Amino acid sequence: MEPRNLQALILEKPFTSVLSILALAFVMVLLVACGNTSAPAPTATVSSSAGSQATNSTMTTATTEQNQAEPTTAGPSGSGQSTPNTQSSAPLIKADGTLKTAMQRVTEADGLRYTLDYTSTQDIPQLNYAFKMDGVASGKLLPNRNVDFTLRMTKGTKGTKHDGEWIMYWYYTDLMAYNKNGGQWQQVQENDLHEDSINFDPTYAYNELGEFTTFGPTDLTGGASPDVIAQMASTYTKSGTDQVNGEAADHYHLVGEAGGVLDIWVSKATGDIIKFQRDVTANGMGTIGVIYLSDIGQPETVQAPPK
Repeated sequence: MEPRNLQALILEKPFTSVLSILALAFVMVLLVACGNTSAPAPTATVSSSAGSQATNSTMTTATTEQNQAEPTTAGPSGSGQSTPNTQSSAPLIKADGTLKTAMQRVTEADGLRYTLDYTSTQDIPQLNYAFKMDGVASGKLLPNRNVDFTLRMTKGTKGTKHDGEWIMYWYYTDLMAYNKNGGQWQQVQENDLHEDSINFDPTYAYNELGEFTTFGPTDLTGGASPDVIAQMASTYTKSGTDQVNGEAADHYHLVGEAGGVLDIWVSKATGDIIKFQRDVTANGMGTIGVIYLSDIGQPETVQAPPK
């Protein structure tokens, strides 16, 4: 079974879901007491699990009324029209070169660009696989942002049926998925992806992106917990300065409680995380993922493709 946690100190996301449900119930009680018997707009958390390649962990994403209209994106292929993100949020905290602030900026950013390389090596060679995804993400409702990405399988016997460009986002309790096939966008049902045992389930890549861009628990609006992030950042050791794609970056290193090795590189120029590596392998078995980030906090929009 693949590791569940992004870091040993990250609080379990199901706990956030419980708090969300209790908060919703409390609001409803107040409304009834005031003579308003209508239920509030949906603000409950939405849970999804990846398919056959899943880690058996529950991915939780909060939604707000402002994010219920089907979003739209100008992604890698330039599909759709670039329109302002309708979700309101507090201004993104200003970068100051510290690891704590860099973590918070990634978690709360309304937009970012990414490239994720992920490899899973198991005892049974037939289960080995690797994928690469790159694209844009919008929204700060974590861990599953609205995303437009290109997926490519780079290793293993899993079929490449789902290679190509994808758009994914949550609409209430439904995961909306679109794949570009032969130059045409087609909507793909979530169950069809999960039940396809021959091909790689792209929703797993989508969920992993959420894990790699979320540090600590978040509230219903996607806000991070500064105190938890500060505690997490304090466990890292600064190990020097490295060059990442020609850019000078402070290198932070941590060996997790479960044996996983985490490395984060923070740009000296921008103060943002530009590379994050999670290595959870032992004797060559396990998973390793590397994500490269850019344009953190730059507005991006993700939309359903034109019909």
